[in-house]
Amino acid sequence: PVKWMEDRSENLMSTSFARDYIMQGEIAATKDGKILALRTNVLADHGAFNATAQPTKNPAGFFSIFTGSYDLKAAYCSVTGVYTNKAPGGVAYACSFRVTEAVYLVERMVDILARKLEMDPAELRLKNFIKPEQFPYANKTGWVYDSGNYEPAMRLSMQLAGYDDLRREQKEKRERGELMGIGISFFTETVGAGPRKHFDIVGLGMADGAELRVH
Repeated sequence: PVKWMEDRSENLMSTSFARDYIMQGEIAATKDGKILALRTNVLADHGAFNATAQPTKNPAGFFSIFTGSYDLKAAYCSVTGVYTNKAPGGVAYACSFRVTEAVYLVERMVDILARKLEMDPAELRLKNFIKPEQFPYANKTGWVYDSGNYEPAMRLSMQLAGYDDLRREQKEKRERGELMGIGISFFTETVGAGPRKHFDIVGLGMADGAELRVH
């Protein structure tokens, strides 16, 4: 006989899976780079059963965040969940609820759009961010973003990373026949179990406020 004893890390890696989404997306934009709308259809494999304490009202965090950090005129999302003979469907970390998949979808579409329009992917994002004066901002699926100041955050990140220098280095290397990639991603995430009006766990509303004390 064989006895198997796993530690907590092995249990996390082996007893549930995540990310098994087949996603198809479409993005509409003007020729000068104003993003107008997103549409996506998703086939979601949940395994034999859900292995996480999913929020009962909206079991897919995908709906709340697939529009990204962008000011859109319209959005459409359809998710078909299926049960299969795989291990129970879980999450890669305790609070993802399929947010990562949604971020990958929208950011990948923005990158493809930038390539088609021959625009810098960072500038395309900066052009379409929700502006500070628009908050609180209700996205097209009805979720409310309470606050944000995306453009300065993005520009600071670009400055710290030396983005312009990296682009010059990339250009020089490509002229020599070398390959160099630069990846960009920006997202807003629903964290915890709030806002309370949207999320509850097993019928119990979670507090969506906090008190911060600095000593």
